[in-house]
Amino acid sequence: MYKLPRTKINLLRAIAVAIAIFAIVVSVCTVFNVVYIRTYVNGKSMQPTLNTSFDITDKRDVVYINRFAKVSADDIVVLDLRNHPNFSGYTVKRLIATEGDIVNIVYNSQSQEYDLLVNDAVFYSKPNLGGGYNTYNSFLQYIENHEQDASRIYKENDIAQGVIVKKGEIFVLGDNWEVSKDSSLVGPLKKNTIVGRVDIVVKPHQNEFVQILKRIF
Repeated sequence: MYKLPRTKINLLRAIAVAIAIFAIVVSVCTVFNVVYIRTYVNGKSMQPTLNTSFDITDKRDVVYINRFAKVSADDIVVLDLRNHPNFSGYTVKRLIATEGDIVNIVYNSQSQEYDLLVNDAVFYSKPNLGGGYNTYNSFLQYIENHEQDASRIYKENDIAQGVIVKKGEIFVLGDNWEVSKDSSLVGPLKKNTIVGRVDIVVKPHQNEFVQILKRIF
């Protein structure tokens, strides 16, 4: 019986391993491209979390959006608001609350901070920089404009205590309360406007391929 030389056997093994690795890489890339959408972040509404250096360099962060991920409070999500009268396209915000939650923003005179409350628990706080925040002022105006809507404004002793997020809705805010246009201005948005969750963020100084590998492996 003829036997292949050891050198040829080793070569065939090496080729088989290379083919297997190639097949794995192709499979991973295919799945990755199906699951994720790559895009740039525009604007300053999510600073300092995203586009940290945008003011100085105009360089934007790259994000990868997981279209199939289950989202929950505190996730950064991308929304398709092209059909919303107050927006002009896609936007990226932080998910604050979902259906059944009550959202409120109050000024805490003791800590001198603005507290974002979800179901009466502090979600996070913003320091008082003087003059208030656009987000805080917009939120107060929204409550005033909808104060007579009992299905939207939660009250205790006839005093407004927050915005009710109804079924099929979400409440989102930008991290930059100075410039963000979000639910503080227009109220809760439809949950089905969520495109996906931001899973990967690539800063201008980072290697994009390395960041993707970190996420995968």
